[in-house]
Amino acid sequence: SGRKAAYIKQKESNEFKNIAAIYNHRLEEVEDFSSINDKVLKISLIVPNEETLNLLEKIQDKLKDQVSVISSGHGSIDIIIPGIHKGNALSILQKEWDIHEDEIMVFGDGGNDVEMLKHGKYSYAVANAPDYVKSVSRAIAPSNNDEGVLEILDAYLNKNIII
Repeated sequence: SGRKAAYIKQKESNEFKNIAAIYNHRLEEVEDFSSINDKVLKISLIVPNEETLNLLEKIQDKLKDQVSVISSGHGSIDIIIPGIHKGNALSILQKEWDIHEDEIMVFGDGGNDVEMLKHGKYSYAVANAPDYVKSVSRAIAPSNNDEGVLEILDAYLNKNIII
């Protein structure tokens, strides 16, 4: 993924392209990654779910402090520029729109949500998130499989919840 678009090789299966398109609204097919004329911000890998943590650790060991390596769950590993994360994005939006920390509610379920969960005053990890994600949130929402985010938002909007 770069500033202009996210890129996928033309030779990938339609099934994979459809999955990638869910997460990347500006997806461009390229013959080869070397043809990209863009600043690369993130490289995403899709690996077998059971191998995710082992591969993540190997990549971290190999690349040390050059990049941040995180899992966003479901066999996905993101390699990103250090400091480029959802928590940083929230800080930028807060400054741009004059939003106070008391006005931020965030939900997360994966490693790519950790910085955001640390940032938000009202921060919820969903019940089916990994323990390391739950440990940085201020509260636990029901599982996203049980519409946990909607349940918390409904309770908050109806003034039935205090974190």
